[in-house]
Amino acid sequence: MRSSTIGVRIAALTMVAVLSSASAVRGADAPASSDLPTMITNAKTSNDHEEIASYYDAAAADARQREKQHAEREKAYKSLGGAVVAKQQLDRHCANLAKSAGAEAEEYETLAKSHREMAAAAQK
Repeated sequence: MRSSTIGVRIAALTMVAVLSSASAVRGADAPASSDLPTMITNAKTSNDHEEIASYYDAAAADARQREKQHAEREKAYKSLGGAVVAKQQLDRHCANLAKSAGAEAEEYETLAKSHREMAAAAQK
């Protein structure tokens, strides 16, 4: 009976993860990721670079949110305990995903900063 309860909890946590990651990466004014390569290639004005930076800001915020969610899931798995959690190291998987999402956010933040620098240079 205990293993079926753990299975149900794992399934529920998995479903939450899937639904959470399905959230939109971009804000209302940010471009779609499919438009980004063309926008980058054609970026010449300050506004062009600011629009790209806005996309990266939204992507960084999404990654930071996922980082937080994975850290919370890590704590939940540690709290849940049990043989399956220990054997599969589910808390460790969540810790790794949190770390990865944090690194992803840092990369997006760097890209946004770079495009803001290009926007400032384009104004001159």
